[in-house]
Amino acid sequence: LFVVGISWVSVVAPQYSFLRVLRAIRPLRLIARQNQLKLVVSSLFIAIAKSFEVVVVGMLLVLVFANMGVDLFSGTFYDCTDSSVTKREECTGTFIGNLTDYNGASSPPQFDATSFFQLEDDSFPQLWYRTTYFHFDNIFAASLTIFEISNFEMWSDIMIAGLDSVDDETSMKSNSRQWTVIY
Repeated sequence: LFVVGISWVSVVAPQYSFLRVLRAIRPLRLIARQNQLKLVVSSLFIAIAKSFEVVVVGMLLVLVFANMGVDLFSGTFYDCTDSSVTKREECTGTFIGNLTDYNGASSPPQFDATSFFQLEDDSFPQLWYRTTYFHFDNIFAASLTIFEISNFEMWSDIMIAGLDSVDDETSMKSNSRQWTVIY
């Protein structure tokens, strides 16, 4: 009766023609009449509720590891564009030479800094930049990083950055904190 009423409303008042979409609920009458279909649908709703509980537990687990990551690695995935500078407070001014990141690549991985930052006198500004896209600087970014690691996406890059991190005021140094592999 409901479906028929909706159809009449859409015929009498065309501005309410979007209500015709509700005709899609007609097959639900079958479920009301068939006991076996009722059982399947009720089982489906119970399974969805139980799956939601598993997702909540998984999110809490990610939050715990993200909190540990913020404590261990917050502010440590940074480096200076000038490879001769090791401290954050020294990373100011300009330098002559090539832009390198802590692995010796030609420019920092997030941008092509060579053409963008080269000044008129062929020097470069000394910038303190994050070396990886994923980081542990805040709980939201750390949760996203843990989610990426749990999906086995870029986990080795994040592990190497953790190995090379020193502290939040010092440039990356190769294999400086080997114990972080445990995390």
